[in-house]
Amino acid sequence: MLQGVGMKDVTAMFNDLHPTLLLFLHKLRRIIVRNDVTHSVCHMERLDIGNNLVKLTYGASTSTWFVVWKKLEASISRAGITSTELALAFPLSELPDGSYDAYMEQQKVFAFLPLRTYGLRFIIQGDFILPSSREAVDHNSAWNQWLLSEIPGLFLEAADSFRMRVAVKALGTAITSYMKFVPMEGEVVGFFSSLPRMILSGLRAVPCLPIQDGEGACALPCVLLKGWDEAARSLIPDYLLLEHLGMRYLDKGVALSDALASSLGVQVYGLGTLLNIMKSVCTRKGCLQSLGFNWIHCWLLEWHRCASSSQQGLHKFVQEDTEMDMLKALQSLPFIALSNGTFTSSMEGPLWFTDSIADEEASPHMKMFSLLYSDLRTVHPEILQCGANCSDTHSKGPRSTLSPTPAENAVNVKSVLVKLGVSQLSAHEVIKVHILPKFLEHDFTEKDEVQVVQYLAFVMLHFCSDCRKCTVDKNSIVKKLQKDSMILTSTGLIRLGKSFIHFPVELGNKINMKEIFNDVKIFWPEIDPIYLQFLPSHWSNHCRSFFEGLGVTDFLQVVPVEKTVYDKSLSIWKDSSWEIECNSKGWIVEDWECSEVSDILEALCQFPEKHDQCAKLLSVLDMLWKDQYCQFSGSTYRSMVGISQEKKVTESTFVLTMRQFSWIKSGQDKKLHQPAELFHRCDAVESLLGSQGPYAMPQVQSMGLVKALGLRTSVSINDVYELFGRWNSSGRSYEASVAQMVRIYSFLWTEIGAQQEAVLKLLDSFPCIFVPEMLHTNSETISRGEFYHLADVSWSDATGSLDILDAHLQASEMAREKAPGCTFSLKPLSKVYPSLRAFFVGILCVQEQPDFDGYLSILQQISAFFSPHEAMEQVLGIFSALSAEIESGRVNTEDQAQWKSKLLSTGARIFPTIQDTWISLNEKNKSICWCDDLDLLKDFSDLEKYIDFIVISNGQQMKNPEAGNGYSSNISLISSLDIPRFSELVEPEVIAYGTHNNEQSKKLLLWSFPYAQRYIKQLHPDLYEMLTKTKIEDCLRKLEVMVVDQLFIRYRLRRGLAWSSQRRSQSCLLQADTLYVSLSNAQNYSALYLELSRLFFSKQANSPLANFLHLITLMAEAGSSESSIETFVCSGQGILPLSDVEVSWARDPNSEIRTPDRGCTNASAYLERYRVLQEAHRKTPNLKFSSNVWPPHSSLTPAETKKRKEDDFWDDSRQMFMEVLEDLEPGLKNTTLVSAKYSGTLKSTTGSDESLPSFLDKGDFSSEPVSTFEEKQIDSTHSGYVSKSSSSIETAVNLSCLELESLKPLGILEVNDDKKVSSGAKFSQRDRMNLSSEMTDQQLELIGHSGEAIVFQHLVSKHGISRVKWLNQDTESGAPFDIIIDEGTAQQEFVEVKTTRSLDKDWFEISVREWEFARQKGPRFTIFRVFLGNSESSSARLLQLLDPARLCRDRVIQLALILPQNESPDLLASLT
Repeated sequence: MLQGVGMKDVTAMFNDLHPTLLLFLHKLRRIIVRNDVTHSVCHMERLDIGNNLVKLTYGASTSTWFVVWKKLEASISRAGITSTELALAFPLSELPDGSYDAYMEQQKVFAFLPLRTYGLRFIIQGDFILPSSREAVDHNSAWNQWLLSEIPGLFLEAADSFRMRVAVKALGTAITSYMKFVPMEGEVVGFFSSLPRMILSGLRAVPCLPIQDGEGACALPCVLLKGWDEAARSLIPDYLLLEHLGMRYLDKGVALSDALASSLGVQVYGLGTLLNIMKSVCTRKGCLQSLGFNWIHCWLLEWHRCASSSQQGLHKFVQEDTEMDMLKALQSLPFIALSNGTFTSSMEGPLWFTDSIADEEASPHMKMFSLLYSDLRTVHPEILQCGANCSDTHSKGPRSTLSPTPAENAVNVKSVLVKLGVSQLSAHEVIKVHILPKFLEHDFTEKDEVQVVQYLAFVMLHFCSDCRKCTVDKNSIVKKLQKDSMILTSTGLIRLGKSFIHFPVELGNKINMKEIFNDVKIFWPEIDPIYLQFLPSHWSNHCRSFFEGLGVTDFLQVVPVEKTVYDKSLSIWKDSSWEIECNSKGWIVEDWECSEVSDILEALCQFPEKHDQCAKLLSVLDMLWKDQYCQFSGSTYRSMVGISQEKKVTESTFVLTMRQFSWIKSGQDKKLHQPAELFHRCDAVESLLGSQGPYAMPQVQSMGLVKALGLRTSVSINDVYELFGRWNSSGRSYEASVAQMVRIYSFLWTEIGAQQEAVLKLLDSFPCIFVPEMLHTNSETISRGEFYHLADVSWSDATGSLDILDAHLQASEMAREKAPGCTFSLKPLSKVYPSLRAFFVGILCVQEQPDFDGYLSILQQISAFFSPHEAMEQVLGIFSALSAEIESGRVNTEDQAQWKSKLLSTGARIFPTIQDTWISLNEKNKSICWCDDLDLLKDFSDLEKYIDFIVISNGQQMKNPEAGNGYSSNISLISSLDIPRFSELVEPEVIAYGTHNNEQSKKLLLWSFPYAQRYIKQLHPDLYEMLTKTKIEDCLRKLEVMVVDQLFIRYRLRRGLAWSSQRRSQSCLLQADTLYVSLSNAQNYSALYLELSRLFFSKQANSPLANFLHLITLMAEAGSSESSIETFVCSGQGILPLSDVEVSWARDPNSEIRTPDRGCTNASAYLERYRVLQEAHRKTPNLKFSSNVWPPHSSLTPAETKKRKEDDFWDDSRQMFMEVLEDLEPGLKNTTLVSAKYSGTLKSTTGSDESLPSFLDKGDFSSEPVSTFEEKQIDSTHSGYVSKSSSSIETAVNLSCLELESLKPLGILEVNDDKKVSSGAKFSQRDRMNLSSEMTDQQLELIGHSGEAIVFQHLVSKHGISRVKWLNQDTESGAPFDIIIDEGTAQQEFVEVKTTRSLDKDWFEISVREWEFARQKGPRFTIFRVFLGNSESSSARLLQLLDPARLCRDRVIQLALILPQNESPDLLASLT
């Protein structure tokens, strides 16, 4: 070896070393073979995992083994050995889930060292005696034979260890792996060839295989069944398999090859199993019945499935008997269920399938026709129908890829039964061969009723199917059934051809004949509803259709009859008009007859109290007449002489029979009458007879039936007389409609003619005037009322007092005794019969309306029966009616004096007071008046001691004096009775503080007097005439005007010691010849003129006159010329100038009248304003400040006008500037802020503006106003006009669909005493705001007029044309506004329009007068900014600024002062 010889042999010897040597060594765990020649190292290592599991590592590969040992005591002598050790090693392959499976390779036998393979798949290690060659085990050695005999025992012991230690998740998997090591005979050769037989014998003798769901329990292989699935186990449960076959199911997790299973004795599930289980079930009494039809059905399905699987080769090992042999054995078993519920075998006789087997949804259950099928050996249908459990079971398991449908299951079951000898017999054949012949048998009526029902129901159900044979035979079958079939009815079994049969309510008959007949005994057979049980609920119509085909009906059955009439007078047609020929020997009548209607009417007429049943019968006839019975109303007759005689029409016997009986209920007396005695309730009849006439009840809708019955359809005058006679006999109270009575009276009016005297005498002899208790909107409404004599009614009474009085008098007998002199119980007819005035008043001489005496009587009765609040509405209604008589002129002053005299003489206490008492005009302790000033009334207390207030408006009470709906309608009556107002009983006391110059106010009034004179003369000529007679001009000359700081009044009661609790602040007050005006309201022209109007209208304010004067004053103040004002007055208002002969009310029209100064709110404010103005005068001696003066500019010369404009401009500018400062917070009043966002040349002229505000969105603008902003506080830390809360501005603007950008001032110019603007200051043209325009005045005027027209159209669409007035529509008015909106209230709204064609201009000019007017009117002044855009655009955009003065204070918009181009140092300094 040192020389290298034999090195390869040595290396080969070491290469033969295998790691499996380590499996059977107790101490050695690792072998390392190092080859220095090849410089290689081989590692072999053993690792004990536990549970007899060993892992071997050989280089990079590993293997797992299950090793079992057994130490044996030597039973065979061997030198020096008393015991030995035997070991088995099973190779395993580890699976990914951690479990182990058998490694199926042949292994060698070890005798400490590997020998050779014998065909075993596991290693046997034993101390075998080997020959010298060590190539095989010695066959002849007894020792080796003994070791061989011990191997099967160790192998069986390894099964328990294998199951407990190798199984990781499932026991079946471990047993399957173990069984793979079981050697089969023929696989093992040599010395160990007998080992498979010994191992198999041992396994067959021990419970080595687990039971399904046995929780680890095992059983002998011979009692286990393999190859089953869930369908088989569901069919043959564990208990059933054990009880009948003594077997158990092998664990499903154990997979045995067929050869191994056969060797172990494990049986395979298949046809033999099914046959054996059925044999056992059939031999046990009652067992098959307990399992039920569904189990038999599932068993047959399983047989079919197993047979199909065998044919497809799915089961390789089948029982020795073939399928045919098994079917022969099966034919002898009585397991086939018959329709009668018994069980039989196919060998006992022929069997059939019924046609219902083939039906799907329509097939009834077998039990429905059990009696019918009891006569037939038919297979029970439930065997063919798969239950839910069976369907679910046979859809499981690995053998079924697609779940079979119930129809497929039925086919499969049927195929098995066909193999057993069951034949097909259709339901159609059952009907023809069995049922129809049965109906002809004489003893068939003696059969059970249920069985008879099933026979006919079977036919009915079959007709619902799609039987092809029925298309040929159905008509013949129906004809036989119409003649011979037996039907179960409410009266028993009836053969259909012998009697009429009808449908019950349960079979869709809408006529409940039981309600019509009630207790009356009438033969009326109805089909028993039991037939419905044989059809599904949604197939009830099929049942009805089937019986309709047999001739069953809902109601009367009318049949054609041919009659021969020889003597017409003896026939039912004796009263009918026929065309009778002289030589006629008789007639042939093709008639319609109904015996049922004669029987029913004859039975009902025997019981007159059954009128309700007769009414129901008539309703049924009416409902069915048009569709079913109208065709039976006429018959035809022809003479017997000649066959070809023409047929003529007459009434049928069916109709004449109904006319003979008294069976129709009358709506008047509720009794039964013949049809000819009653009326049909149609418009022609009901319009006169009303709802209570002798009508046929119920109302007949079919005019064909009306004609057939002969009901009356017209009314004569005699019928009307009879109607009045019935009314008088029934009493005064009755129910009728107003429309009916109108038609009756109109009918009498039309038919009165020559019978007028008789009719009038008749009507005067009894109460004939119907007055309903309640009037309805629909005059056709039936209401209860009474009939009155002609003397007890009057034509009209708008007060409603008669109604309440009459209702009270009739309801209370005590009330009649309380007023025994009551003779006035009238009923007004004007509201009831407004169209019959000429008839009642002109012909019947009904009283027109109550006169004063009548109303006085009514009031006296009301005051006797009611408290004032209970009858206030009626009393005030009477006052209103009497006032209307006065206002209409029908009552002159003499009549009014007589009214008052009667009230004084009678002392009638008919006047309600707010204290809820009645008083008369003779009250001496207190004064009587009516309240005309609620506010004044509130100022007094304890007036009940001195005054009784008469209520003249509905709802007035002392607790709520404001309640009421006005009193103007009753003033005429109250004034005619000389009842004073409350304001006439008090007198005011004037309280004034401080006086001022009144020249301005006096001249303003003098300027307005001529316009007031023209207005009164034009619109109030009577008043003007009276004022002229009273020398009103003298009163005007004496009128004094007193301007005071504060003005109050306090009222005092003229009679009594009562004063108002508080004084009232007044803006203006006309007291005697003095007009008091508070300084704060000196320019409140509306209040001033409203108070002045009292001078002309008897101390009553006149708003139209005040509004007229206010309007022209605003026009003059705005700069309108005198001609413009005159045009407006004459053309717009229709006020003509005074004639030359008229004396003007103006005293000095040429005197200079100055506009009053702006008023002060209090004395301190006035003094502060005066001090500021005086100081301003001292600082600017070169400027002349003067107040706005009257008359306006239009009344001055051109030179005076120019001078006035210059003064006005600076006076208004300073005044407006100071007022802006007053509106600021106290912390900002000492700061002078002037926004310098723009600078430019100041222009005194105005024109159209040319740009759109930059802070507006360029999209569409909403025409809605900028929302009314809440008052915002200005933060003193912010400068200019920026709001304290920008979010509040954005929120407000968003409400009007506008978007404001952030407002940032471009600059602030502060001018005060410390900082003077130098005289040399220049403004660049670039910084100046360009006010000039390249367009002409005409173009500017056209643009402005177009914008006004757009706004005018917008406002008209919103408020209406009557409420919007455009001042500049025809000519420029010169007013500080363009449009007036009159919403019908005392406050008017004024609109100024600013128009531009530029879309990027964010400013516009506004004159001082316009701004001053905007500040005065506040929320009632609105500016509309109109953006016309370019000439190509056809749309305009509107921006509405509501209350611009407030928007300016809230810093939403801003004012800008523009410095003039000629920068005068004195002028600039004067602004500080």
